[in-house]
Amino acid sequence: SETEPTTARPLADLATTKTAPATVNAGSQFDYAITITNNGPADSAGATFSDILPAGTTFVSITPSAGCTTPAVGASGTITCTLGTLNAAAPGNDATYTLRVQLSNPYTPATVVNSATATVVNEIDRTPGNNTGQATSNVVRGTVGNLVFRDDDGDGVQDGGEPGVSGITVRLLDAGGAQQALRVQGFDLR
Repeated sequence: SETEPTTARPLADLATTKTAPATVNAGSQFDYAITITNNGPADSAGATFSDILPAGTTFVSITPSAGCTTPAVGASGTITCTLGTLNAAAPGNDATYTLRVQLSNPYTPATVVNSATATVVNEIDRTPGNNTGQATSNVVRGTVGNLVFRDDDGDGVQDGGEPGVSGITVRLLDAGGAQQALRVQGFDLR
């Protein structure tokens, strides 16, 4: 009878956490923090993580960028990074990345949700349920801009001779009364 050689693969446990700001403005750039930890018992060599950008976002940058493949700046797509060796349960030996994205404007959904998933290559992940980290941000779709001015002719357009008004605070509130945007106008810069 023939015997087949078997190779024992060590056990690792990659865990991914992902954080983002609680609220983001439509049309703005913001950062995701991605951390991959190896809870062991064995070291993990050559693991990767991937992040598919959600609809309505485009790639700006990732830091560090070594070992990463990314979409072009301004494009959507998938980011994939090779992590190198993650020592088992060594404090401070996490792989940490900052992913900056651009949110479109307009952006219709009330939230933007994004996930990153770590995958072992040479080991067996004993707890695959913690390989994905997810972050959700509420999207502020309104903004306050331009100037408050004295509209002498009532046409809603600032014409020559209609001065800006200084010392004005404008707050944009949602239906529940929560502040969504704020602008304080000091003086007319036009």
